[in-house]
Amino acid sequence: MSWQNYNEEEAVAEVQQLKTNIGHLPVVPDPVKEVYQGLPAVSGAVLAIGCTGYVGTAVVFEAVRRGLTVTVFVRQQSVDKFTSRLQGLKIDQHVTLHVGDASNEADLQKAMTDSKAGCVISLLASPQVTDEQDIYDVDYTCSHNVVEACRKTGIKQIIYCSDTGAYQPGLCCQMHKLRIEGELFRCLPDGLQYTIIRPTSYHPYVVSAMVLESVRKGEGVPLFGTKEDAGNLAVYNPIAREDLGRFIVSCVLNQNTYGRVMPVGGPWSLDNICTLKDTAEWMIDIASPSGKTSSITPLGMDLSDIVYKALEALGHFSPSIKHVATIVFYYTKYWSTVSHFSPGTGVMPAKAYTKDLVDAMKKDPDAFETFIKNARSSTTGSIVYPTPLSSWWDITQPSLLPEQMPMGAAGSHTDHPLIAASNATALSHQQHPVTAAESLANTTFTLKCRLDDSGFRRRTVTVPHSGLTLARLEGAVRELFPQSGNITLVYTDEDGDDITIGCDADVVEAVRCAVTSGQPVLRLHASSTVSVPTTTQCTPVKAEHTAVGHTIGDLRGLQVALCAAAGEMGGQDEVSGDWLDVGMQ
Repeated sequence: MSWQNYNEEEAVAEVQQLKTNIGHLPVVPDPVKEVYQGLPAVSGAVLAIGCTGYVGTAVVFEAVRRGLTVTVFVRQQSVDKFTSRLQGLKIDQHVTLHVGDASNEADLQKAMTDSKAGCVISLLASPQVTDEQDIYDVDYTCSHNVVEACRKTGIKQIIYCSDTGAYQPGLCCQMHKLRIEGELFRCLPDGLQYTIIRPTSYHPYVVSAMVLESVRKGEGVPLFGTKEDAGNLAVYNPIAREDLGRFIVSCVLNQNTYGRVMPVGGPWSLDNICTLKDTAEWMIDIASPSGKTSSITPLGMDLSDIVYKALEALGHFSPSIKHVATIVFYYTKYWSTVSHFSPGTGVMPAKAYTKDLVDAMKKDPDAFETFIKNARSSTTGSIVYPTPLSSWWDITQPSLLPEQMPMGAAGSHTDHPLIAASNATALSHQQHPVTAAESLANTTFTLKCRLDDSGFRRRTVTVPHSGLTLARLEGAVRELFPQSGNITLVYTDEDGDDITIGCDADVVEAVRCAVTSGQPVLRLHASSTVSVPTTTQCTPVKAEHTAVGHTIGDLRGLQVALCAAAGEMGGQDEVSGDWLDVGMQ
């Protein structure tokens, strides 16, 4: 529903309907199912723009972990801080920094040329809330420069991070993101392919440190709504930055994602599908002071509208009053009444983040109080209280285990299952591509392969310093069998079992088995299908266990209007269709 034409009874009913998705695996189109639910192999060089912040750091880290060649476009004033962050994550030797200003298209073109990137990832977004000029400068002007530079330098793919809220825009930044999406929808002869990511909200924006401040003092938590419905007017499946980073990297030069708008949120699990009331109650359960339990205080919508309009009028004379009106009423009302719900991915739920945030607050209450004081006087909306990094940030480990797939439905956190003792043996040889490169670099072995029913062919392979990825191994096989299309590779492990190679970690294990067997020969059996040009549209998937169905007609109308304004829709893979039939708000 449109949040401007708000109806509390309908909002509560919508929340109840969306919560019926808990435990179901979202329906997504088959071509992109692996992106949502698995860990597809990726390769190539990427240029990351706007990726030095909270979410961008996770994207860069995952790109390094997956074996990509990574260049980060960074402003001069951010070089030292970001370099220190990369050093702390132990990936500084695997990331190249290119200094420039996104407001200068020439700087962007030089970065794209120097990096030899095939893909550009753009997470550009202004942190400002009330400074509409800054929002325009970053969310539109700089993003427009990125698109133009991509077209002029021959970039193969741009991955643009938009916003799930663009389905029914109510915020200034969402309007600009829609405009950039429209520019990407245009079919020009430059060959640029786009992938538009529309994430829901992030954990820190749903599990608010400001709410925790009230809870830890035993004060009331004001939420929009009447009586028991307060805080239950919108529902989210927020996504962890780690899970979003994995999702974005899985789209890199992935032809199945070309020409698609891909909405995405966190898992459809009981501990992640939540309302503001849910997250407040999670905090109240574990953070209320002894003998003074916090509670939710209903905030009537009609009264808030009156107060907001009065403050908005006064805001013409006082920037500070405008700031209060925008943050406390306009933005809060928006987030309280607009559901942000999309197909789920990942394994990290909001409830686990809530515990991490509370634990961090209890560890240093004074630092938390100082943070809140600074946040209240800030004009930005991207202030995140630091919580300890989970084991996901261990560069020697994969970002996902086989038993965690398919992602997107029920699951538990337990500090990221990679550190569980029961998995220690299974992980002993599943090294990260960076670690594998260090241990297997310059190793030479014989690749002996047969395709379908053909005879064996062989060639010598030397593991490059950056590691042998699945994409590189497939490339070596295609050199032996030039007519092969999509291929599936199988090797026999030390126990005599046939193992399908599905990711970079499998390649590492296959090579390890080959070079430690006494005879450095990797025997592969390949099966293939003939490649078909991806110029036709996919058949829309029936929406089962998806989000609100009654808004689909409205969203299709918005899509048609956008495409009509942007230009002709044909000429790229799947511009319209599938993305309207997966789980969305």
